[in-house]
Amino acid sequence: MDDPLPTAVRPLLTQLKRQLRELISDTLSAPQTRRLTPSQVRANVLAQLASMGVRVPPPETEGRDSNAFDTSYVYGDIHQITVNRPVGHPDLLAVTTTIGICCGEDSSLYLFKRRGRRWQVVLRQEANGYAEINGAQARFKYALAPSDKHGNFVVVTANVNPWCTSNWQQLRYRAMRIGRSANQPRLILKRDAIIYLGINPPVYRLKVRAQRFSLKFYGEADRRAIENGATTRRVILHYTVDGNRIRPARITKR
Repeated sequence: MDDPLPTAVRPLLTQLKRQLRELISDTLSAPQTRRLTPSQVRANVLAQLASMGVRVPPPETEGRDSNAFDTSYVYGDIHQITVNRPVGHPDLLAVTTTIGICCGEDSSLYLFKRRGRRWQVVLRQEANGYAEINGAQARFKYALAPSDKHGNFVVVTANVNPWCTSNWQQLRYRAMRIGRSANQPRLILKRDAIIYLGINPPVYRLKVRAQRFSLKFYGEADRRAIENGATTRRVILHYTVDGNRIRPARITKR
């Protein structure tokens, strides 16, 4: 239950993410896998890892606490790899990798686009170099909005920081577009909110539609609710997308 990461672990986690990303990229671009479905690509990646003695467990069931941990934790576990074709984006593949850290997990998102004979990463969201576990991206979710008439679209991601104590943590969310390079997306919204994790399932919901998106979760109660004995309230955040600007459309708290 150590919140700080061991110094030696920090660069190794970054290296593990890079190795997984490169393995997936090479698998997607291999001649024998170019016509495979996303599930077949994932199976191919898992098979390659298995041949190296690396085991990835089956996906967690819905509602299971992704921040569960044991006191004998060691770094280096790969919890999950997903490969999906986002709805409305037939030329893209969305890949997530999830690795373990103490008291939680750390997920990364990669958007791949076919360019010539290879699939190239065009958007990357990783958390690297953090000194404490709350720098990781746990309970990670993402969604892509439909493309507009110019072919542009917004990617919305959300995650909760891991920590070894307390059900009160931060919900961090971003909205971005593909930028000049994969590791420098065009960020158009970056916010965070206090979230209560003691309600399960689900902890929060992210919904993205054309020109708008919303987040639903349980947050802090206001003063009046606290006086009436409540500690939490349901929060619904609505945003509208206007070009490269995002505006709050409505905030519901009850």
